[in-house]
Amino acid sequence: MSMQARQGRKKAPQTSLFRRVKQKWLYEVRYYQRQGWRIYLRDTLSKIRVRGRQIALVRVPYLGLKAFAYKLSGRDPVLAYKLAPEVDPYERWMAVNDPRPSDLEWQRQSAERFAYKPLISIITPVFNPPVQALQEAIASALAQTYPHWQLCLVDGYSEAGGVRAILEDAERRDPRIQVQYLDKNLGISRNSNHALELAEGDFVALFDHDDLLAPNMLYEVVAFLNRNPDADVVYFDEDHLRAHETHRQTPLFKPDWWSPEMLLSTNYLMHSVLRRSLVSEAGGFDPDFDGTQDWDLLFRITEKTDRIFHIPKVLYHWRQVKTSASKQGGVSEKQARCVEAHLSRMGIPEPKAGFPNPGFIRVTWPTRQPKVSIIIPTKDNVKYLKRGLDSILQGTSYPYYEIILIDTGSKEKQTLNYYERLRRDSRICLQKDTAPFNYSRVNNMGARHASGEIFLFLNDDVEALDADWLEEMVRWAQRPEIGAVGAKLLYPDGRIQHAGVIVGMQGLGSHVFWDMPEGYCGPFGCVEWYRDYMAVTGACQMIRREVFEAVGGFNEEYQLTFSDVEICLRIVAKGYRVVYTPYTRLIHYEGRSRGFHIPFPDIQLAYKVFRPYVEAGDPYYNPNLSYMLRRPAPVLRGEEHRLQFLDRTYQAIVERMEKPQAGGP
Repeated sequence: MSMQARQGRKKAPQTSLFRRVKQKWLYEVRYYQRQGWRIYLRDTLSKIRVRGRQIALVRVPYLGLKAFAYKLSGRDPVLAYKLAPEVDPYERWMAVNDPRPSDLEWQRQSAERFAYKPLISIITPVFNPPVQALQEAIASALAQTYPHWQLCLVDGYSEAGGVRAILEDAERRDPRIQVQYLDKNLGISRNSNHALELAEGDFVALFDHDDLLAPNMLYEVVAFLNRNPDADVVYFDEDHLRAHETHRQTPLFKPDWWSPEMLLSTNYLMHSVLRRSLVSEAGGFDPDFDGTQDWDLLFRITEKTDRIFHIPKVLYHWRQVKTSASKQGGVSEKQARCVEAHLSRMGIPEPKAGFPNPGFIRVTWPTRQPKVSIIIPTKDNVKYLKRGLDSILQGTSYPYYEIILIDTGSKEKQTLNYYERLRRDSRICLQKDTAPFNYSRVNNMGARHASGEIFLFLNDDVEALDADWLEEMVRWAQRPEIGAVGAKLLYPDGRIQHAGVIVGMQGLGSHVFWDMPEGYCGPFGCVEWYRDYMAVTGACQMIRREVFEAVGGFNEEYQLTFSDVEICLRIVAKGYRVVYTPYTRLIHYEGRSRGFHIPFPDIQLAYKVFRPYVEAGDPYYNPNLSYMLRRPAPVLRGEEHRLQFLDRTYQAIVERMEKPQAGGP
């Protein structure tokens, strides 16, 4: 085929036909999957060809996934995503998880059976939206399966043709729609405050004039409120729409537990349902923060309540348009001011916020300059130990530290000579441990010899990249509500080695965002965001002395692995938060210290301790995301449950360990 013919076909008006066929196919798939036809198309690749273009969809349900994908991939679940590259994994997820028409009809019939049926006021300021987008937004409110709502539309003197006619028609069509017309545009905050004055509901939902509500959004919220009547803020997952399309893409699956540190990086609570009395108590929207007014309001609300809950369903569709208030000039400066104001109200002295990289905010504030004891176990690893120590001794701007270097049995002459040179540095305290190596015991020993207010447990195969790396960790660790702090660790080629631990990922737990580049963003958000986690790696783990002593230090029943995660679980159980900061960056030459061996007794103990956490699911992750992949991706239908995977893998290890004994004399 000639190049002209191919170009002509790309320009031909086939897009609408392509989409109609694609939508029809996905509708059929939803039907079959909801009916549970697991035999249907098992282990097959189904293709539809539309004028030379192809949609490929894999139907590998429950048994097919294990029998087919695992067989071909050597139990590598990534293969399941590679089998049909023509289909977006999120489209496959929607095919299974979006409600069917029959589900929506059932919700309409059952909505009146709720014991608690609150009125929810939908707050929507309107100013010059695209006419079609406004029509679709109003239609999405009218399509709600829960009937007790009020749509409060305030038009800020829109000049775009057709807007007023649409609003007047909507008000005539349904008495639940109320419209107020302003004589001039007062700005998005004041326009929103006028909408709040119209609100009569117990709760308000924040809704932009060009976005879409999922038809089951209010139903799911009210169902949740019936189970959790004390909730003040209810947030949910969302995805995005392009400016003039209805095709859904780029979802954001949010953490299940409320994450205060993540809110510093991104307004992930933006499209939430809020208790109206709390909105009034917080003072409504502040015109000084037009363009970032939702973020400012949610900061002020979360300062007054911790009754913040998540519904793990995609209930909001956010349209990406260039005219969005959040994309206007000067918004970055307002966002920084809004974060600084929040930190000031939280008692943080002299906070500063800025954007060192476009789209990624960083916060700083002065530390109290507490002394840090850097505890490093090591044995005959001079090449990498020297790199790490040089990055501390010569490249660290924070001066208030000591290094507790614990040798665990070095014998090489090169190592012993290096130690002699280190003894001349008053910042280094060299200790020896001659007992069989135990990571937990050695680090507890280092803590006993330490004089600092804060402990930093550090591998001997890491190298700091930035001068302020230590100060960045200290500013978080000194906050009384923070129990442990972790860092961004990179492989030498710049890929992510650690950006937080998800309990239950690929077994007992693993590093999320593994092998991704810096700056990566996906369905779980961005690696450059501050986050709360259940655990961070012990390769670079900072804990205040008082917290370390309160939880009893590292569990010395573990010989080599898992005690770094287990101590974080105990810290969280004490009511502290474990924070990851992307602005402490180190190279991790992984495996250069003790290799990759995991002692079987460590696995046995970790299985016993971690299993309840794995069964419950990591609260800082999202159940819509796969636990089989370290790169966040929507879970596949039929994917093995994390607990089944853990139990099966553990049993296989036990059987392998017992085989030599069975064959003995």
